[in-house]
Amino acid sequence: MSHFSKQTIYVCIIAGLILGGFSIASAQFNEQINYQGKLTDESNITVADDSYNLGFRLCTTSDCTGGSNPIWTETHCYSLDDGTTCDGTGTDQRVLITNGLFSVLLGSISSISSVNCDQTLYLEVRVGGSGTTPSWETLTPRKTLGAVPGAFEAKQLGGIAPGSFVRSDTADEVSGLLTVTAVPTGTGVGVGSLYINPASATADYTLLGLAVGGSQKFRLDADGDLVMAGTLGTSAQNALQLSPYGAVAGNTGEIRFLELAASGTNYVGFKAPDAITTNVIWTLPSADGSANQVLQTSGAGVLSWATAGGAPTDATYVTLSTNATLTAERVLTGTTNQILSLMAEQMVMLLYLFPRISILQLFLSLPEWDWEWQLMEQIS
Repeated sequence: MSHFSKQTIYVCIIAGLILGGFSIASAQFNEQINYQGKLTDESNITVADDSYNLGFRLCTTSDCTGGSNPIWTETHCYSLDDGTTCDGTGTDQRVLITNGLFSVLLGSISSISSVNCDQTLYLEVRVGGSGTTPSWETLTPRKTLGAVPGAFEAKQLGGIAPGSFVRSDTADEVSGLLTVTAVPTGTGVGVGSLYINPASATADYTLLGLAVGGSQKFRLDADGDLVMAGTLGTSAQNALQLSPYGAVAGNTGEIRFLELAASGTNYVGFKAPDAITTNVIWTLPSADGSANQVLQTSGAGVLSWATAGGAPTDATYVTLSTNATLTAERVLTGTTNQILSLMAEQMVMLLYLFPRISILQLFLSLPEWDWEWQLMEQIS
């Protein structure tokens, strides 16, 4: 029976980037394992020089049974389908053995790059003789794969332990400063330096959240709602601009101020009309007004405080005496009784000219009941 008496140390290497979007400068390598050995017979005599059928398998158990074993297979034989049938036709991929020694690149026929080497693996070797059609014999025991010294450095990814890198295929966290230097390529949401785009999300669930010590500071949810715990500062002229949320009447944006009650839903606010003839920005007064004053506009967007109900100071009024709040009033001369008597005489003249006007109609036309007495004096 033929068997291996000697084999070299080899290493299983996996290549891959741990985070899509970040690039790691590294040299390309051949994703194959160099396996060397010496083949002897039962008497420990090297086999005759020839091309031999050799088969290799990787397993996760020492007996190569159970589960999905073998997890990888490669056969070097005379085959037209890369070692599947080994019927002595097609391409001769048998291994040349000289003085009992051979060297094989595992992965040269069946790629080994997808094998998960982050586990204990066992190599199974089969010998099928030197004929064009093999007669397989499995060599035992199966060999545990080890590692060359350089693999320990490779495990650290340039001197850094794997735990120091961020994974993209599972939940992970970053304890150091993370800086994104990707240059945006357009105005669309998907071409920015940072793009969050889940396939779906439940309403009100958080898409982006910021917190300090577990205390929420910023949250953007799946509906586009933004919640902030701090002050929003901006230096833009149109620092806050609200667009309509629909196309029908009344769909202009609103500014709402919620009530103090916990989880309160009542609010007060402002909104723009549906149609605006020209842009208007109102400038507020620089200081507070007096009690009971109201805001008034200059007609040019400047607001100021004014006393409610007060008469304009530039209007012309007829008064019985000078008024300190007016600047262009017209003061009647004479005493109050003289003025009322004069008006009563004029009313009597109206009765003489228009006798159908009743005394009652005349009384009702007078603004003050005191005038009735003056009128009665003239009639009497």
